Amino acid sequence: MLIVTKKRSSILFLSVFSLFIIPNVVSADIMIGPPDPSSFIDYFIISFVFTLQLESFVAFLYFRGSKDLRRIIKTVCFANIISVPTVWFIFTYFSFSVLSIYLSEIFVFVFEGFFIYKFIGDITKRKAFELSFLMNITSLFLGSFIALLCITLFHLTVFLMG
Repeated sequence: MLIVTKKRSSILFLSVFSLFIIPNVVSADIMIGPPDPSSFIDYFIISFVFTLQLESFVAFLYFRGSKDLRRIIKTVCFANIISVPTVWFIFTYFSFSVLSIYLSEIFVFVFEGFFIYKFIGDITKRKAFELSFLMNITSLFLGSFIALLCITLFHLTVFLMG
């Protein structure tokens, strides 16, 4: 019998939550489960705004001091205006699984890399893809961390209140 205390509840929740997020080696099609349709748009808007801010900040740090900084950040924002809704409304339409997350991240990395290269023009493909990689790895890990933190705090609050 497992006795759940306040300290163990957070660890227990994180352990159970990680079972659904960390991919299984045997099957790459683990279902995470789509969010409630009524809150899907809310999650999208929060994610979209967070992604725009974070990836613009990464682009700012990567190209700070450049004379074309304003154009670069605008290009990054336009790339996100296309890629974030594509991921949220097309990739999740087919499946809400770990495999779809991996495929969508690869799509976004390639799309934004080419988009940045094509519309900024005076940077190399290597720099465009480096920026795309840095932006997307940062938003993936920080976004996942913040989502996990919010979910943990919500469940901890529910546990402590009830």
